[in-house]
Amino acid sequence: MSTIETVRRLLSDAAERSVLIDSVMEDEEARFEIALTDDRTILAEFDPGSLRLMLAVEIGRPEADRRSELLELLMSFNALWRETGGARIASGGRDEPFLLMIDVFVLAFDAGRIADLIDTLAARATAWGVLVTAPGPQGFAPGSTDELSIRI
Repeated sequence: MSTIETVRRLLSDAAERSVLIDSVMEDEEARFEIALTDDRTILAEFDPGSLRLMLAVEIGRPEADRRSELLELLMSFNALWRETGGARIASGGRDEPFLLMIDVFVLAFDAGRIADLIDTLAARATAWGVLVTAPGPQGFAPGSTDELSIRI
């Protein structure tokens, strides 16, 4: 079985194991959209060169007056790769939503671990979404990374 076939099988089997996954659709470029039961979508892309599967989900668009405050927070969060399980947050541009992302070595995962990863990513995206979209300044306590991190 090829590695892309392995990824297809893992995502299909993960969908059967997770109550959050509604469906998994693949496009012509072997990118996947994982539709969640709450109408969110997790994008998955496999890199055959590194055998890594990248998962990304939108966490929201901050108010313009909070954007620079949040970017500073997110750069600090991204630097904590050991503590966060490698999760990071990116922005596609000034008017684009922030994305919570993680990539994993796909051959180290079975369907159960992929399902757990997707469920955890969805939960962390919800927590980050509250922080990112809240009006006004928000405090961020150093000990609160656990509920915003992904550890599988």
